[in-house]
Order: sequence, then C-alpha cells, then structure tokens
Amino acid sequence: MASISGFSEKSFTCSICLDVFTDPVTTSCGHNFCMTCIRRHRDSSLCPRCPLCGIALDSKQDFNINRTIRDIAEGIKRKRILENPEVSCDSCPKKKIAVKSCLHCGTSFCKTHLEPHETAEKLKKHKLINPVKNLDQYICKNHERPLELYCRDDQTAICQFCTESDHKNHNTAPLEEESLKLLMNQKIAVQQKIQDKMRKIKEIRHSTRFNKQAKEKEIDENIKFFKDIFERSNAELLELTEKKHKETERRGEELIRGLDEEIKELKRRQTELEQLSNPIDFTQVSVSHQTMVRN
Repeated sequence: MASISGFSEKSFTCSICLDVFTDPVTTSCGHNFCMTCIRRHRDSSLCPRCPLCGIALDSKQDFNINRTIRDIAEGIKRKRILENPEVSCDSCPKKKIAVKSCLHCGTSFCKTHLEPHETAEKLKKHKLINPVKNLDQYICKNHERPLELYCRDDQTAICQFCTESDHKNHNTAPLEEESLKLLMNQKIAVQQKIQDKMRKIKEIRHSTRFNKQAKEKEIDENIKFFKDIFERSNAELLELTEKKHKETERRGEELIRGLDEEIKELKRRQTELEQLSNPIDFTQVSVSHQTMVRN
C-alpha cells in the first residue's frame, strides 16, 4: 500500500463532499473526486463541468478507481480514527465529547457548552452541524465564512459573501436543501437503474427460457428427422435384403428342380439298364446313355 507520510489530508479531500476520498476517481481534466460525488455531480446537470476547473466533463466517461490514491486516503482515515477517535469540546478543560460543531464560531461544543447556542437569539442563527474535527473543510477559503449555499451554475458549495463576488447573480440554493435534493435525485436515479437492471435480468431470463424451449424443440425435430431417415433407410435396406434372399432362394429352387429332373432321368435309365439282357440292346442303350451323361 502507498505510504501516507508526507501527504496532507487536504491533498486527498474531495472538493464536493469536503471529506477524505472514498473510492477516488480521476476526471479527464486530471482532478480527483469521490466516485459517488462526481457521478452525482455529473448526472445532476445537462452540461456537467469539473467543480475545480470548469472544464466540461465527459458524460460517457467510465470512471475507474485510482487505487494508489484510494490506498493513501484509506490510510489517512485509519490514521484519523487512531489519532482522533472522537471530537472533543473545545471549551472543556477536561475535553468532554462534543455533540455539535459551530461553523460560525469554528468550535465544537459538548452538551453543556452548547446551551448558549440554543438560548441566545444571536447564537441561534449560527450554523450547527454534527461534530467534525476539521471545521476548515466547511469554511469558505476566500471569506472565512460557513459554506451555507450551493451554486447551481458552478456546482460547488459557497458562503453568503461569495454571492456578492465570484458567484454574483448565480443560481444558488441553501446547501442542506440542495444536498437533500441531489441525494434524493441520486436515490431516484439509483432506484431507476436498479429497476432497469432487474427488467434486463427479467428479459434475459425470458430469453434464456425461450432459447431453452427452442433448443429442446430443435433437438426433438432433429431426432424425429434422423429417426424418420433411419426408419426409411432401414425399411429400404430390409426390402433390398429380402429381395436378394428371395432371388437366391428362387434360383436355388430352380437348380434343385433341374437336378431333380436329371436324377429322375438317370434313375429311369438305370432301370432300363437293369432290364437289358441282349448284348446288342445293351450296346445301343449304352451309347444313348453315355450321350445323356455327357449332357
């Protein structure tokens, strides 16, 4: 992991949420922001611009986490927890745990020392937030006043005095109100994306089921096709075999009949020979018999 020595928290603080980076990404103009912050910032505007330099952001850029910066930021967070596990009251000698931080006073107070802010009319107007260690992150660097407004034109947090200088006549709104609005829009956008993904999953599952059914149908058709071919071929082969054997049997029977006739003729001659007693008759019959035998 990258070392955090030599680095200040300011170098690894998101200018949108004013906290140490969470899943830091780098824009095309070279500035770093929390992935969630810059995406929310980009998605909330038709023509999004970098909060630091004003260069137009690529609405199609696929942000990738900068692992080196992330490791350093996580190290800073761990170091902060170890060194400052809780925010202490700045007015307590015994450093009781603070319950609120005042952006106007630049001080954190415990429950006891917070009472004047809850009772004095002038102090009631001060901006109180949940206790934080680095109040400077919530103070305008130009006017040293609390960041209470959000400039929609420049998409950044500003103080009241900023509306009279760099952000004069700009479209502004209370920071908390705008933050809630942006958060709500982001939640709606995320919910919409979830629904889109779920709908896509449903479509894919439907397509998968349809594809499975189509596959099974195609397999059944192929099996039937080849089964029909096999049955036809088998029937034709059986028919040819049957014809071949019948022809062989027919020829065999014809040969047998021919041989039977010859045997009968030979037996008839044999009988005639046995009945001869005159040598002259024998000679005549013998010649005829030899001719028949040669045939």
